[in-house]
Amino acid sequence: MADNTAGFMNTVSAASNQTSVADNPAALGKAIAAARRACGLTQQELCEQTGIAYSTLTKIERGAIKKPNVFTVLQIAQISGLRVEDLLGGAAARPPANPHPPSRTATVAPSPPAAGIKFVYFDLHEVLVNSVYAMMPFIAAKAGQPLDKVENLFLRFDKGLCLGKLSAEEFDRLLSEEMNCPGLKQADLYLQHVKADQRVIGVLEQLRGVCRIGLLTNAFPGEVEELTTRGIIPDDFDVVVDSSAIGKVKPERDIYEHAQRAAGVEAAEILLIDDRLINIVAAEACGWQGLRLNEAARVNLRGRLGELLNF
Repeated sequence: MADNTAGFMNTVSAASNQTSVADNPAALGKAIAAARRACGLTQQELCEQTGIAYSTLTKIERGAIKKPNVFTVLQIAQISGLRVEDLLGGAAARPPANPHPPSRTATVAPSPPAAGIKFVYFDLHEVLVNSVYAMMPFIAAKAGQPLDKVENLFLRFDKGLCLGKLSAEEFDRLLSEEMNCPGLKQADLYLQHVKADQRVIGVLEQLRGVCRIGLLTNAFPGEVEELTTRGIIPDDFDVVVDSSAIGKVKPERDIYEHAQRAAGVEAAEILLIDDRLINIVAAEACGWQGLRLNEAARVNLRGRLGELLNF
């Protein structure tokens, strides 16, 4: 990812010295909206595929954010099947030659049956269960605060929580203070709105006996244990790699190296199923195979894994 990021930063820098949408937030927003529509995506679908907050995307598209985060623009360009320079140069207003470009991470690259996979890691959020963002409108309503304020607070503290540096209790205190609503408990609200994706869990169960299975997730402290205890996710993974327990997060290389050692197989023998493009790209950079779980891949998950694992 470091090389990709450097190249992207160079592109942004070069674009900023030209007359382009990079100089005009409103024009950039229109270009992003046009690229999204050309790919047949709603705002919600693009948010789900990139992990961008819905309120952030709507602000970008209407030009309300003067300098969108460079990684956000990179993700949007990749999802849209465009080069970043095309997006910054305004080419996004023209639909791509193929309005539904086959992203190399939308499905695993074509390979013969039995692709040498011995271990499959599943992500948690937007794979085995729904997004943590599902609870945020309820927090906003309970606190009487704007939704984007809630989303931005979670974004600020997400990495600290997922690294295990910020406890759930301390986060609840900060959440209550910043929302001006004493007694807010994130975990309680989350557990009220979390839902398992039974389609994916059903496929996971079919893999037992075919290969070993693990959980690889960026999670808040205690989240995996709570979901397991409540029977929302399986309790018998061969390996569980919980970011908050080991102090490493996706998409950083360290967590993939840790997960490979825990799996006890070669890098090329691991398949990661994840909803985030950036996590798949990082896994592939470590030599893993990757399956990005967008909605199309979710529907055909059993068939695709059947091809890869010959079952």
